[in-house]
Amino acid sequence: MTEADWQGCDDIWTIMRWISAAGSPDAHRRLACEFARLVWKELPPIGQSALIEAEKLANGESDEETCEHYQRQLQEVLSEENESEPISTVIWALQQHSSSYPTWYSASLVGSNIIELEAAGGAELCQIVRRAFSYETAKSSQDEKDITSRG
Repeated sequence: MTEADWQGCDDIWTIMRWISAAGSPDAHRRLACEFARLVWKELPPIGQSALIEAEKLANGESDEETCEHYQRQLQEVLSEENESEPISTVIWALQQHSSSYPTWYSASLVGSNIIELEAAGGAELCQIVRRAFSYETAKSSQDEKDITSRG
């Protein structure tokens, strides 16, 4: 991705894949939380409390056990209609980092939910990503990832 592509990108999946090697799981979780904050007013009190806990986890001020507890509580109030709901964004922001669900991927799912909920568009979410990660940081991480995968 060139710097012009980076600046003009308005697709959340494209930009999130590009930054997947940049930053830490905590940095990606902070993005997920920032995306989820876009539906703050639509969250029930338990959702707002859970989002605050996810933010604390991203800042090293909480633990995964507490976040898993919130995640289970939120899943119990989630409707069974398989549609994006504001609470879905928080469930994904709380998702534990793993090889199956790396935090950049969970943040991408939060972004997709935000778009489906029409709380923001791809361009706005990509702007949030660009504020959190510079092109140079993303590019150097991507270059290192490419070298490692060829090795």
